[in-house]
Amino acid sequence: MRPPPEALLRRFDLRDPDWVAGTRHAQVWKVRLRSGDWGALKHYPAGHLSNEATGLLFLERANGERSRDAAPARSCTGRS
Repeated sequence: MRPPPEALLRRFDLRDPDWVAGTRHAQVWKVRLRSGDWGALKHYPAGHLSNEATGLLFLERANGERSRDAAPARSCTGRS
């Protein structure tokens, strides 16, 4: 599996990508955050979220009681 684009890793200050899983539309990578903690990167190489945009909205709003289950997500528009 090819790693995520280097520009994408730099944009979100991520390193050490390790492939976890893939779907028809996305690839999921375990990544090291700037803090040293582990996180996840879900990369959509086709440049769109397909039908997964609602999941991203959930993650962006996950504060309070769900914060232990989901970290806030950031997205970038356009192709990476």
